[in-house]
Amino acid sequence: MQLLLSRCCLPLTITGSSLRVLALLVDLLAQGDDSAFDAVSSLCVLEENRDRAVLAGAVRVLTKKLQADAMVDHSLSLLALLSTSQNAVEQMTELALVFTLLKFLRRSTYQPNVENALVTIFNVSERDGSGLEFVSKEEKQKRTLTSVVVNGSEHAQTMALRILQVAAGSRR
Repeated sequence: MQLLLSRCCLPLTITGSSLRVLALLVDLLAQGDDSAFDAVSSLCVLEENRDRAVLAGAVRVLTKKLQADAMVDHSLSLLALLSTSQNAVEQMTELALVFTLLKFLRRSTYQPNVENALVTIFNVSERDGSGLEFVSKEEKQKRTLTSVVVNGSEHAQTMALRILQVAAGSRR
């Protein structure tokens, strides 16, 4: 199914029965449809649509895509956007997404993806401290975030330092 949406119509607030449209878009996203990703991303620019995307299953679909090394760029950018939603953070915690993202950081050097992974880790860590145990363990064993501080882009370095500060603050 080819999905064509005019950017002039987006972002839209989703209400009532149009929530089914978002669920259909998430289903298409699960099938790897780039246009569905663009549409969901555009809709989620509006904060009120982020929780609806979470309810439609976006976090689970994107996490599975990331774990399968499929649609990595798309998944990381949309997860970073969704991570500002408390409902998304709860699902991300349930899915142990911080662990998945730390594993991803060990093998990735593409800075936009590194930055999006770090933004998501930071947002989850700030809103739900349970991911910090993964961060602390990862840092002790593999020094993944320290490596980003040394080798990452300026934004990645800043985000990695902020995550390390949050983790250090949680151990006090």
